[in-house]
Amino acid sequence: MILVSCLGLVSPIDRSKLIDRSKIRRERNKTREEIKQNDDQFDHTGIEGVFFDGRKDQTLTKVCGVDNKYHRKTLTEEQVSFIADPGSLYFSHTSPPSASSKDIAESLVASLKERNAKTENIKVVGCDGTNVNTGHTTGVIRRLEETFEHSLQWLVCLLHANELPLRHLFEALDGATTGPRGLSGSIGKSIVMCSEQPVSSSEPVQLTEELSNVDPKELSTDQRYQLEMCNSISKGECSVDLAMRNPGCLNHLRWLTTANRILRLYVSDKKPSKNLKTLVTFIIRVYAPMWFAIKAQSSCKDGAMHIQQMIAKS
Repeated sequence: MILVSCLGLVSPIDRSKLIDRSKIRRERNKTREEIKQNDDQFDHTGIEGVFFDGRKDQTLTKVCGVDNKYHRKTLTEEQVSFIADPGSLYFSHTSPPSASSKDIAESLVASLKERNAKTENIKVVGCDGTNVNTGHTTGVIRRLEETFEHSLQWLVCLLHANELPLRHLFEALDGATTGPRGLSGSIGKSIVMCSEQPVSSSEPVQLTEELSNVDPKELSTDQRYQLEMCNSISKGECSVDLAMRNPGCLNHLRWLTTANRILRLYVSDKKPSKNLKTLVTFIIRVYAPMWFAIKAQSSCKDGAMHIQQMIAKS
């Protein structure tokens, strides 16, 4: 309270910008009611596209114990959210018994039937590019096609697809991963503590083209870091301010931050290895340009063009 008062954000007269838990809870309840009202007014029979995404969450629930009494217990559950088009409106969310393609597909079909949606009108399905979703025989999309008895247009996230060439190249040059955050090779072990190393003079790696014009305000901290680091390495210089910033957590689910750490390692390595130079060159000339191109032109009509450019740049 003292800090925001000093900044002039809150005064004894105007306390509208003061945020506490109760205010957040009220806003959540308000948003839920608005979503529910929109869902009641939405014509589910006109759905032509379905988009889904899932994540594992810690859910507090009650479980009946051996004493026939219910006890609180935190369980890890798969939560899947559904968005319907046209309109990109919230459609439903469910907790399937497991993260298998069979359970996710059945949960989606059950939600459609519950809202009387006409599956024969659905033409498009969108999701991340994991094998559970896109497997050609038992993936979620394939199971939906078999249930609907007609083919669907697949709109798979290209930002996830763009990570695969970098991941395969990294494993080919430096070795396989050893867990959710572990890496087995010398480069992989070095990027763990790369942000603590001092910056040294590095050989410039020129960009073959300007990165797509993306408003920095629309980028996250990790995305902005990569944009600035690519521009710095192409000029052969890295500012102290940029070097002191956090390149992001090391996690195999987010190869954007892994790429950031590889770039950070390069500007601090006085004698970078041939493999490190190869990885940096690939990031600056293929991975990063494609990432920002997809971010700038995210429409499905641009998907084929992005795939062609990805192959050509590689």
